[in-house]
Amino acid sequence: MVRLVSLCCLFLVVMSGITNQVWAVKFYEKNDNSLLDNRFRIDPKAEKVTFVIKRMPGAAATILVQPDGSKLYSSRHGDNVKWHEGIEFDMITIVNPMPGPWQAIGKLSPDNAIRIVSDLQLHMDKLPSTLYSHEQVKLTTALLNNSGTPVNEDYIQDLIITMTLTSLNDEADDNFAYGHKIRFQFLDDGKGYDEYPRDGMLTAHPSINAPAGKYRVEVSTRNEVFTRAFRQDLLVYPRPIELTTTESFDQPGPMLHYKIDLDEILPETVVVKGTYEGVLDQPLEFVGHGKAGEELLTITLPRPEEPGKYTVSTTAYATTRTGRELVLVLDEGVFRVVPEPTTPEPTPEPVLVEVEPEPEPEPEKSALPFYLMIAGGFLLLLAAGIVFVIWWKRRSIKRIAQKLAEEGAATPVPNQVKDGVEELNLEEESKK
Repeated sequence: MVRLVSLCCLFLVVMSGITNQVWAVKFYEKNDNSLLDNRFRIDPKAEKVTFVIKRMPGAAATILVQPDGSKLYSSRHGDNVKWHEGIEFDMITIVNPMPGPWQAIGKLSPDNAIRIVSDLQLHMDKLPSTLYSHEQVKLTTALLNNSGTPVNEDYIQDLIITMTLTSLNDEADDNFAYGHKIRFQFLDDGKGYDEYPRDGMLTAHPSINAPAGKYRVEVSTRNEVFTRAFRQDLLVYPRPIELTTTESFDQPGPMLHYKIDLDEILPETVVVKGTYEGVLDQPLEFVGHGKAGEELLTITLPRPEEPGKYTVSTTAYATTRTGRELVLVLDEGVFRVVPEPTTPEPTPEPVLVEVEPEPEPEPEKSALPFYLMIAGGFLLLLAAGIVFVIWWKRRSIKRIAQKLAEEGAATPVPNQVKDGVEELNLEEESKK
């Protein structure tokens, strides 16, 4: 972590002289003048007066009637009037009030009295000069009278304070051009970080949810009755403990890793406490402790049975190298649980069995030679038939010619008639 060493040293030197100082603003000490028929008188020398007028439960805000007959309302009044409307009381401050008889109108409590301006002061402890991002700090305030004793009054029980952190706009800081308001309430109920109920010491416990860098802090009240005079320069360091998560089937369960900045924190003082929960599960708690000299604190969680997304919320407690106790709220961690892959059943090894090879089938004989043989035989028969016909024709012609030759030798015939007989005989022989 990069540290602003030179700036810090100067800052600490300047702030060390005022660490134990307090903020102070004038408030109003109890100096009662009982109300007679809801009437009271203001002296002409009074420069500032405060009325704390109690009402009956559920009653509307009080109306003040000035000596000249004009009225002041909680929602309508002059600029010299500051009016805070509480749950069961009205607190009105008037600068340069009109002297003379005044009257309060409304359903008022019988124990009302007028409070006159005094040197009662509202004290608030200063913040540490250096804080850490997401650190929770305890702030206390008290209303002190002239003797320094806390005063417990009903009209400060609902005191609302707004704390504004404004960046000093250093481009090298993470908070450049950052503005953030933290709103919280001071309580005196004896709960949480408040030690004793109604002892006049009011307590608040805000978290500094702001990035690292230099800030100017301003604190103001919502009801505008108190003077906005709380201001302080503040240096916010990066958070010295960070969380990462891992989850795999090679691990015994989801693992939370808390990295500790050994330059800022004593690791043996670190205690992390938190919860983790799934979407449908109840939160489960865990606790871890750091060890001397080790910058990594690892916590192994039992692996949840249900698969899904799980969120981790952690608060860390530690002591700084300077001896200051810290409470840090860490960023939410996330891990996912997936169903474990099923292991397939082992496949039995195949048993080798000797099998006689089947005889290879004889290749199918082609029918082409058969058809060629038939075609060849047919052609041979056709050729033989043609040869026989030719032979037969020639034989017949020779026989006829021989016969004609024999007949011609025995009987001479005129040439014309001979040729005709010959032709006739040839036709007849051919028909035979």
